[in-house]
Amino acid sequence: GIYYDFANNRIREDQACIKGSVPGYSSNISEWFIGTDWYIVDWVNKTCQHADFGFGPVIPGWFLVNATTMDPLFLYNRFNDTYEKMHWLRSSFFGVFEYYVRATDNLPFRLRMPGATSLAGMTLMTDLVNWTTTKVDMSAFNLPSYCNSSDVRHTASLADFRGTTARLKILGYIPECQ
Repeated sequence: GIYYDFANNRIREDQACIKGSVPGYSSNISEWFIGTDWYIVDWVNKTCQHADFGFGPVIPGWFLVNATTMDPLFLYNRFNDTYEKMHWLRSSFFGVFEYYVRATDNLPFRLRMPGATSLAGMTLMTDLVNWTTTKVDMSAFNLPSYCNSSDVRHTASLADFRGTTARLKILGYIPECQ
Protein backbone atom coordinates (compact mmCIF):
# COMPACT_ATOMS: atom_id res chain seq x y z
CA GLY A 1 0.00 0.00 0.00
CA ILE A 2 0.93 3.64 -0.31
CA TYR A 3 0.30 6.23 2.40
CA TYR A 4 0.68 9.85 1.36
CA ASP A 5 0.54 12.66 3.89
CA PHE A 6 1.06 15.78 1.78
CA ALA A 7 0.35 18.19 4.63
CA ASN A 8 3.25 16.77 6.67
CA ASN A 9 5.60 16.09 3.73
CA ARG A 10 5.83 12.31 4.05
CA ILE A 11 5.00 9.14 2.17
CA ARG A 12 5.20 5.42 2.91
CA GLU A 13 5.13 2.63 0.36
CA ASP A 14 4.85 -1.04 1.34
CA GLN A 15 6.01 -3.70 -1.09
CA ALA A 16 5.53 -7.45 -0.72
CA CYS A 17 6.05 -10.51 -2.82
CA ILE A 18 2.83 -12.42 -2.25
CA LYS A 19 3.76 -15.60 -4.09
CA GLY A 20 7.17 -17.16 -4.53
CA SER A 21 10.36 -15.15 -4.04
CA VAL A 22 12.80 -12.87 -5.79
CA PRO A 23 16.29 -14.41 -5.45
CA GLY A 24 18.56 -12.26 -3.32
CA TYR A 25 15.84 -9.83 -2.18
CA SER A 26 13.52 -9.61 0.76
CA SER A 27 9.87 -10.51 0.39
CA ASN A 28 8.67 -7.65 2.58
CA ILE A 29 9.98 -4.06 2.27
CA SER A 30 8.77 -0.54 3.08
CA GLU A 31 10.07 2.86 1.95
CA TRP A 32 9.53 6.20 3.65
CA PHE A 33 10.22 9.76 2.62
CA ILE A 34 9.95 11.97 5.69
CA GLY A 35 10.91 15.47 4.72
CA THR A 36 14.14 15.00 2.80
CA ASP A 37 15.06 11.74 4.54
CA TRP A 38 14.57 8.47 2.67
CA TYR A 39 14.43 5.17 4.54
CA ILE A 40 14.08 1.64 3.24
CA VAL A 41 13.25 -1.14 5.68
CA ASP A 42 13.65 -4.86 5.09
CA TRP A 43 11.08 -6.30 7.52
CA VAL A 44 12.34 -9.88 7.08
CA ASN A 45 15.97 -9.16 7.97
CA LYS A 46 15.13 -6.18 10.23
CA THR A 47 17.52 -3.82 8.46
CA CYS A 48 17.21 -0.14 7.62
CA GLN A 49 18.92 2.09 5.05
CA HIS A 50 18.86 5.88 5.15
CA ALA A 51 19.83 8.78 2.91
CA ASP A 52 19.13 12.51 2.93
CA PHE A 53 18.67 13.64 -0.66
CA GLY A 54 17.73 17.25 -0.04
CA PHE A 55 14.28 16.70 -1.60
CA GLY A 56 11.14 14.97 -0.41
CA PRO A 57 7.77 13.82 -1.68
CA VAL A 58 6.42 15.68 -4.67
CA ILE A 59 3.14 17.61 -4.63
CA PRO A 60 0.04 15.74 -5.79
CA GLY A 61 -0.28 15.66 -9.55
CA TRP A 62 3.17 17.16 -10.22
CA PHE A 63 3.62 14.98 -13.29
CA LEU A 64 0.35 16.27 -14.76
CA VAL A 65 1.64 19.82 -15.22
CA ASN A 66 1.52 20.55 -18.96
CA ALA A 67 0.02 17.10 -19.58
CA THR A 68 -1.96 16.41 -22.74
CA THR A 69 -5.55 15.18 -22.48
CA MET A 70 -5.89 12.15 -24.76
CA ASP A 71 -8.97 10.66 -26.43
CA PRO A 72 -10.91 8.24 -24.18
CA LEU A 73 -10.13 4.55 -24.50
CA PHE A 74 -11.08 1.22 -22.96
CA LEU A 75 -8.70 -0.66 -20.66
CA TYR A 76 -8.95 -4.17 -19.29
CA ASN A 77 -9.69 -4.35 -15.56
CA ARG A 78 -8.08 -7.59 -14.43
CA PHE A 79 -9.76 -7.39 -11.02
CA ASN A 80 -13.31 -7.75 -12.36
CA ASP A 81 -12.61 -9.15 -15.87
CA THR A 82 -14.20 -6.24 -17.73
CA TYR A 83 -13.22 -3.45 -20.08
CA GLU A 84 -13.82 0.04 -18.73
CA LYS A 85 -13.88 3.40 -20.43
CA MET A 86 -11.03 5.64 -19.28
CA HIS A 87 -10.06 9.27 -19.49
CA TRP A 88 -6.33 9.79 -19.51
CA LEU A 89 -3.53 12.28 -19.51
CA ARG A 90 -0.05 11.93 -20.94
CA SER A 91 3.07 13.80 -19.93
CA SER A 92 6.69 13.31 -20.89
CA PHE A 93 8.43 15.09 -18.02
CA PHE A 94 11.48 12.96 -17.05
CA GLY A 95 10.04 10.01 -18.94
CA VAL A 96 6.52 9.09 -19.97
CA PHE A 97 3.69 9.37 -17.45
CA GLU A 98 0.22 8.16 -18.32
CA TYR A 99 -2.55 8.63 -15.78
CA TYR A 100 -5.88 6.86 -16.28
CA VAL A 101 -9.15 7.52 -14.44
CA ARG A 102 -12.42 5.64 -14.81
CA ALA A 103 -14.93 7.59 -16.90
CA THR A 104 -17.81 6.47 -14.66
CA ASP A 105 -16.56 8.10 -11.43
CA ASN A 106 -13.15 9.72 -12.19
CA LEU A 107 -11.40 7.50 -9.64
CA PRO A 108 -7.73 6.70 -10.37
CA PHE A 109 -7.31 3.39 -12.20
CA ARG A 110 -3.78 3.02 -13.59
CA LEU A 111 -0.51 4.91 -13.65
CA ARG A 112 2.36 4.32 -16.04
CA MET A 113 5.56 6.02 -14.98
CA PRO A 114 9.31 5.83 -15.35
CA GLY A 115 10.81 3.18 -13.12
CA ALA A 116 13.82 3.63 -10.89
CA THR A 117 15.79 2.37 -13.87
CA SER A 118 14.10 4.83 -16.23
CA LEU A 119 17.45 5.87 -17.63
CA ALA A 120 17.57 2.38 -19.12
CA GLY A 121 14.10 2.84 -20.61
CA MET A 122 12.11 0.76 -18.13
CA THR A 123 8.68 1.82 -16.91
CA LEU A 124 6.34 0.76 -14.13
CA MET A 125 2.65 0.08 -14.68
CA THR A 126 0.63 0.26 -11.48
CA ASP A 127 -3.04 -0.58 -11.14
CA LEU A 128 -4.64 1.49 -8.39
CA VAL A 129 -7.06 -0.72 -6.48
CA ASN A 130 -9.31 0.13 -3.53
CA TRP A 131 -8.48 3.81 -3.86
CA THR A 132 -9.57 5.87 -0.87
CA THR A 133 -9.00 9.39 0.37
CA THR A 134 -9.72 8.66 4.01
CA LYS A 135 -7.76 9.64 7.07
CA VAL A 136 -4.63 7.58 7.57
CA ASP A 137 -3.56 6.22 10.92
CA MET A 138 -0.57 8.47 11.57
CA SER A 139 1.29 5.61 13.25
CA ALA A 140 1.82 4.23 9.71
CA PHE A 141 4.59 6.83 9.41
CA ASN A 142 6.47 5.62 12.50
CA LEU A 143 9.79 4.03 11.64
CA PRO A 144 10.76 0.76 13.33
CA SER A 145 13.12 1.21 16.27
CA TYR A 146 16.09 -0.28 14.41
CA CYS A 147 16.04 2.70 12.02
CA ASN A 148 17.19 4.78 14.98
CA SER A 149 20.10 2.52 15.89
CA SER A 150 23.77 2.64 14.94
CA ASP A 151 23.18 -0.32 12.60
CA VAL A 152 21.45 1.83 9.97
CA ARG A 153 23.26 1.68 6.61
CA HIS A 154 23.61 5.23 5.31
CA THR A 155 23.42 5.26 1.53
CA ALA A 156 26.25 7.47 0.33
CA SER A 157 25.14 8.60 -3.11
CA LEU A 158 22.26 8.96 -5.52
CA ALA A 159 23.80 6.12 -7.54
CA ASP A 160 23.51 3.84 -4.50
CA PHE A 161 19.92 5.00 -4.06
CA ARG A 162 19.01 4.31 -7.71
CA GLY A 163 20.60 0.87 -7.59
CA THR A 164 18.86 -0.11 -4.39
CA THR A 165 15.52 1.27 -5.49
CA ALA A 166 15.74 -0.31 -8.92
CA ARG A 167 16.22 -3.72 -7.39
CA LEU A 168 13.49 -3.25 -4.81
CA LYS A 169 10.89 -1.68 -7.07
CA ILE A 170 10.91 -4.90 -9.06
CA LEU A 171 9.67 -6.63 -5.94
CA GLY A 172 6.79 -4.20 -5.51
CA TYR A 173 5.32 -4.58 -8.97
CA ILE A 174 5.72 -8.23 -9.97
CA PRO A 175 2.29 -9.84 -9.57
CA GLU A 176 3.85 -13.29 -9.20
CA CYS A 177 7.46 -13.53 -8.06
CA GLN A 178 9.81 -16.24 -9.35
